[in-house]
Amino acid sequence: MVNRTVMAPCVLLLACGLSASAQELPFGDRAELVDLGNDGAPAVFAYAIDASGSVAGTLRAGPIAAAFRWTDQGGLETLERIAFDVPARGEAISDGLVVGATQLSDADLIPVGAAWDAALAGLQFIGVPQGLEGTIASGVSVGEGGSAVVVGTTLGPDGFRRKQAFVQTSAGFMPLADSPSGADSLAANVAGGWINPGQELVTGVAWSSVASNATQAAVAGTDWSQVTGVDPVAGAVGMAAGPGGPTAFIASNLAAPVAAPLHDAESADRSAAFGLNRHGDVVGMYEDDGERRAFVWTAETGMIDLNSLLAPGDAAVWTLKQARDINDSRQLVGFGTFNNGTGDVVRAFRLTLAPPASCAADRNGDRVPQCHGAGR
Repeated sequence: MVNRTVMAPCVLLLACGLSASAQELPFGDRAELVDLGNDGAPAVFAYAIDASGSVAGTLRAGPIAAAFRWTDQGGLETLERIAFDVPARGEAISDGLVVGATQLSDADLIPVGAAWDAALAGLQFIGVPQGLEGTIASGVSVGEGGSAVVVGTTLGPDGFRRKQAFVQTSAGFMPLADSPSGADSLAANVAGGWINPGQELVTGVAWSSVASNATQAAVAGTDWSQVTGVDPVAGAVGMAAGPGGPTAFIASNLAAPVAAPLHDAESADRSAAFGLNRHGDVVGMYEDDGERRAFVWTAETGMIDLNSLLAPGDAAVWTLKQARDINDSRQLVGFGTFNNGTGDVVRAFRLTLAPPASCAADRNGDRVPQCHGAGR
């Protein structure tokens, strides 16, 4: 059981037999949950959120899948597909631009990178380099003037085998590593992922300035690592594994990363981190006694079960299983189980955290509380 709050000996408040009101919350108030809807799909997965609070993810109905964009103004929007039975998925979003992957037909199983413009929602393809078979777009960053940078992984030429991490800009398509590799995240000018430099196991890596200068992030005593989220200020997060299973980590200095685990054997059996923001807030998933729960981690509070921050009405019908991304306004997204009155279904959520109890109010109107400490 996660047990990392400063003020309370047990984070899973209801599981400890205590009412939530009997404890001082590590964040100043209850989190605000928004159900992202489902457009008729039985399962919904949210994977990314941008600075405006817009969300990207995937709707699923068995083998049928579709990418979606969710906004405050328009709600959930299913994005264009080649055909109804040709699957597509949304992986990342920046300034409303969604990227991910699709197929060219229902018979062609090799994924091809895809992008959906924020204004038109039209489907565009991300090129496949000569000699390879496919691409998967996993991260996007839109800069000033609307210029987009996309990172991901190429596939082939031997089927589904991941071949090489790539970055695509207006200047063209460029590999990020000579070894087999993959890029899983992007923030501003930093990409994160993994490399396999001729070894059986992979090593987490961050590429700064979206170029070939890479720094490795590994946890002492583990066999492999993978960087799943990056921020130019806060560093990199991901997961590493040894004999005890996967462990979430943070490496706060990209120039000389020293990865620190976010939990120990007494607080959870295993965990994985997927995203972070410039404050150093980390989100992910932990597992304890076979049950998976979504978490947020901060340097002040440690690992907090997000279910313990829900209002009672939300807690009665939701179990938050994974948190996948968080923006600088402390809005995070993920998915869990939702009781719709007839049973549990998989649904996506956006959760807005209250300011940490140690934070001052939002003084400048940017929706980001002014906390004590550098970078916060």
